[in-house]
Amino acid sequence: MIDLSKNENTCNILDVKDIISKIDFNRYSFDKNYKLLDELASFYYLNNNNFVLGNGSSNVIYMSLLALYKKANANIKLIAPLPTFELTIEYARNIGYSIDTFYEEFEIGISKINLDSNKTNVIYIANPNNPTGLTLNKEKLEYFNSICKDNTYMLFDEAYFEFANDYEGLELAKNPNILHIRTFSKMYSLAGIRIGYGISHSDFINIIKPYFSIDAINSIALNCAIYALKQKDFANTTRNIINENKKYLEEVFKELDIFYYKSQANFILHKIKDINYANYMKEQGIIVGRNIDNFPLLNRISIGNINELHEFTKALRLAKAKNLV
Repeated sequence: MIDLSKNENTCNILDVKDIISKIDFNRYSFDKNYKLLDELASFYYLNNNNFVLGNGSSNVIYMSLLALYKKANANIKLIAPLPTFELTIEYARNIGYSIDTFYEEFEIGISKINLDSNKTNVIYIANPNNPTGLTLNKEKLEYFNSICKDNTYMLFDEAYFEFANDYEGLELAKNPNILHIRTFSKMYSLAGIRIGYGISHSDFINIIKPYFSIDAINSIALNCAIYALKQKDFANTTRNIINENKKYLEEVFKELDIFYYKSQANFILHKIKDINYANYMKEQGIIVGRNIDNFPLLNRISIGNINELHEFTKALRLAKAKNLV
């Protein structure tokens, strides 16, 4: 079975066998977390108090939502576009947030954002967005930066930023109301060991820190993340491979007349004609993207390695013949 449903990096896998072989598994590692914080500070030319670690980027999202909820005494709402990374909305709803979602033709329609002066507002934006793969332009980035003050915060999910060509982002750790959330799971192919991090002004980091569990980061994750940051050419090499594979997949979609969205990430969102598409593809040995809330006739496919994409293409042609796509 070929799994192309989770945006994992199967194109260029970081070799961490030597790192793992040197780990003392009988020792706790939480008193070594500072080593990764120092490495991140050096990598980004910031201070170690501009970072918080997490058991994957989703853990950083959860900690941040919980911290802001407590700070606001539960008088808080989450504002998020659709479609998006749905787990964030699920976390917020379960914590107790009121939820305000909006949609505007797959672009982030800033006119739809409704700030409540009587509540703490938390805006969640993924850039590139998951599952569309679209990125924000400079004008919209500047708008978000301007409104994130006082009782308005933003969780800026940049899990896929390394895949974007000419990525446009905000200046790191400048706005004390914006948290940049990043991960080693995607570009660095370390999804299975679960490690992510947040970057912000120390004021925001201090809001989150009480909700960080010091033993959330295990020895393997800690040491592999430090090693990843030292591999200077890995991201560029991986991006080039994925861009080539993405180009191949785009040509297939064009040939089969399947509409797709131009993506700046390691996945492509495309249209389907039948909700049975995913089940049919699984019967052919390919696991494709999950159901997307409110968008049943869209599906997301990860940019896997070229052998995986060849097998996907075979199954896609069969699905096309059955008018499923």
